[in-house]
Amino acid sequence: MKRFWAAGLITGGSFLLGGAGWYMHSYALSRQNRTMIKQAEGKASAAVEEMNEQSRRDYEWALSLVPESLQIISFDGLQLRASFLRAENKTSRTVILAHGYRAEVGLRDMASLARMYHEEFGFNVLCPDNRAHGASEGNIIGFGWTDRKDYLGWIDLIIEREKQAEIVLHGVSMGGAVVLSVSGESLPAQVKGIISDCAFTSMHDQLAHQLKRSFGLPPFPLMPAASLINKWYAGHFFKEASALKQVKKASVPILYIHGGEDYYVPTSMVYKLHEQTSAEKSLYVATGAGHGQAFSEDEQEYKKQIASFLKKQMDDK
Repeated sequence: MKRFWAAGLITGGSFLLGGAGWYMHSYALSRQNRTMIKQAEGKASAAVEEMNEQSRRDYEWALSLVPESLQIISFDGLQLRASFLRAENKTSRTVILAHGYRAEVGLRDMASLARMYHEEFGFNVLCPDNRAHGASEGNIIGFGWTDRKDYLGWIDLIIEREKQAEIVLHGVSMGGAVVLSVSGESLPAQVKGIISDCAFTSMHDQLAHQLKRSFGLPPFPLMPAASLINKWYAGHFFKEASALKQVKKASVPILYIHGGEDYYVPTSMVYKLHEQTSAEKSLYVATGAGHGQAFSEDEQEYKKQIASFLKKQMDDK
C-alpha cells in the first residue's frame, strides 16, 4: 500500500510539474499567449508612453517612404519577412535592426532607430520581423537563439543584393541578444560591427530573473521543466541559448549600450557580456535610463556613441 501511494504521489507530482512547466513555456514563448505583454502594457509609465508616441510618429515617417517587403526561408522552413528602407543616396551600407520581445511589427518597434540611421548616417535599413512575430511565420519565440540563424540568412540576402555591402547589426532587448548570438558565428567580411542595446546574457538567466521578479519563484523546478519542453518544441535547452558564450567567440567589434536603471534586464548583465567579449569592444551605460530607454533618455548622446562607433569601423572609405 505504501508503494502504491508513493507511486501515486510521484506520478501526480510529475504531472503537476509538467503542467506548470508547460504553462511557463506557453506564457513566455508561445506566440499565441499575450498575457505577459498585456501585463507589461498595463504597467507602462508616462516615460514609456512618451517614447511610444515618438515611435508612432517615426513609424508614420517610415511608412511614408513605402518600404520594400523582403522575405527569406529559414533553416527550418519558416517564411520570414522584413521591411527594407533604401537610403536617399545610393550606398553600400546597410543596418539590420533586430527588434525586442513580442514586437507586433519589427519596423514599428525600431522606427526611431531606423530614422536615425536613414537620416543621420545615410544607411539602407532592414527591419526583419523575427520568427513568431509580425508577418513572419513561427509559433515559438526564438529568444535570440534560433533567430541567430535567421539573421545569418538576412545577412546573406543583403550581400546577394550588394556584393560590396557594409553591414552593421543593431539590436534592442531581445534583439540585442539576437545580434550578440550572431557574433559568435562565422561571419562574412561584409559585417563591420555589432551594436547591442540592453541585451540579456542568456535565455536561462533572463527567464529566471523574470520568474523571480514577477512571481517571486526560484528557478528550480519550473525552469528545468520548461527548458525540457523547449527542447522538444525549439530544439534547444534554455542554457544552450547563451549570448555570453557567443561573445567569447566574437571577432567583429561590438558596442554595448544599457540603461543604468534597467531592472527588466539588469544592468549587471551588460558588464558580464562586455567583460567576456573576445573582440574589440566598447561600453556606454546611459545614466538614469530604464529598459530600452537609452535612446529616448538622451538622444544626442546615443547618436554620438553610434557615430563614433561607425566612424571607427567604417571610415576607411
